[in-house]
Amino acid sequence: SRTYHIYCGPGNNGADGLCLTQMMCALGIKCNAILVDEHSKSTEHAFFKSQLEKYFPEVVIRPQSLSDFINEKSDIVAVDALFG
Repeated sequence: SRTYHIYCGPGNNGADGLCLTQMMCALGIKCNAILVDEHSKSTEHAFFKSQLEKYFPEVVIRPQSLSDFINEKSDIVAVDALFG
């Protein structure tokens, strides 16, 4: 099965990505929210990040380096929730 990686920025577009990740997880779709910036810059981002961490903490990824963004062994479909 496919793994969806949702790249989430720290603002409102990232909040949309976090919300999408939570909805996909609730439907049983394999996905990860990749936080490109740990610090929330909007109240919506902070809210959806806390909800995702509460209900699906295993899907939240905090990359430490550029190589953490690349996983050659899985079938990756990327969703950009970085910029407006």
